[in-house]
Amino acid sequence: MSDHADAKSHEKLYWMVGGALFVLTIATVLVSKYHIPHPWNYVVGIAIAVLKASLVVSIFMHLKWESRLIYYVLGITAFFAVFLFVLPIVDFSWTTGQIIHRADPAGHEAVEHH
Repeated sequence: MSDHADAKSHEKLYWMVGGALFVLTIATVLVSKYHIPHPWNYVVGIAIAVLKASLVVSIFMHLKWESRLIYYVLGITAFFAVFLFVLPIVDFSWTTGQIIHRADPAGHEAVEHH
């Protein structure tokens, strides 16, 4: 199959993914306007971002049609990226004893100690 015929066969899929990305972008804006309690606001925001990123990577960057080795490398990379983001947070909370930062109703920052 030629490259042109292959691109034509995927055109509908590209439009569907583009539409899904548009809807997820609107969902991101709506979620930012709606008050979700901490820490669920981060969970919902990151879940939408991960879904959008996975659509872009798998379809537009053609990872869906790659070999399994790519998925193993990507998985290991994602694991270490998450590990390197979480490590400073855990270190800070262990060394300072400060777990949660939040503002009280008067607007002053309050720190809960464990």
